[in-house]
Amino acid sequence: MFWFAVVAVLLATLYKILRFLYFKWRGKKFVQIGIQKRKERDLLIEKFSLPQINIPNERKEEIIKSDVCELREMLLQGKVTSEQLTIIFIGRALEKGKDLNLLSEINFEEAIKTAKEYDLKFLQKNKDIEKPLFGIPMTIKDVFDIKGLDSTIGMGCNCNKPKKEDGYLVKLLKEKGAIIFAKTNVPQASMSMETYNTIWGRGLNPWNKDRSVGGSSGGEAAMVRISATPIGIGSDVGGSIRTPSSFCGVLGFMPTAKRVTTNGH
Repeated sequence: MFWFAVVAVLLATLYKILRFLYFKWRGKKFVQIGIQKRKERDLLIEKFSLPQINIPNERKEEIIKSDVCELREMLLQGKVTSEQLTIIFIGRALEKGKDLNLLSEINFEEAIKTAKEYDLKFLQKNKDIEKPLFGIPMTIKDVFDIKGLDSTIGMGCNCNKPKKEDGYLVKLLKEKGAIIFAKTNVPQASMSMETYNTIWGRGLNPWNKDRSVGGSSGGEAAMVRISATPIGIGSDVGGSIRTPSSFCGVLGFMPTAKRVTTNGH
């Protein structure tokens, strides 16, 4: 019995050592995958050429300071096109958001293409222009699935697994005419009040880079703060919209539980 107990203890110890080494190796592997993922995203941004638009600086300032309802009026009155709006906000995201580590996945080229298609519908007075978000560019928290993009949630194990279809909330937004041009940074596994992960880095507060943007919808709150998106979608269980909104100085609204579907989240 004595030797049996000794062997059992040795085997249990060996199992724990091997398990520790395995997960340590696995963790390093996923960190490297995440680093490569960011390099690929950065290369996409480097290759992306932001189209030039002929709009006076005063009008650009008016646009980035306008809320969604005001932007809708501009679109309906023909004062601006959806393509111009999309390019302006993508430009803000590149100018401000990348430096603050607020972006995760990007969808710039498809967003501009969609905006051009929507502008044709405006000219044709297609009934789709009556949709409440028609032609409005926006961003969305990384936890929501978008067809063709990863939902990494800041985790290497979720890299290089593009979604086969849009999550339900994304479908609803697109049905209402929204143009989603990027996803935004979150804590690893979206399980912290601090937006940091080993893929996209630490989200920096636009008021002071030494301060936190909060979490878990930190990237989204800061994007709204710097006017890199006119509106954003986050999610909240224990403060994940309210905390970063407070840290960044923007309005964040948490709807009643289960009012917004988590299907595709």
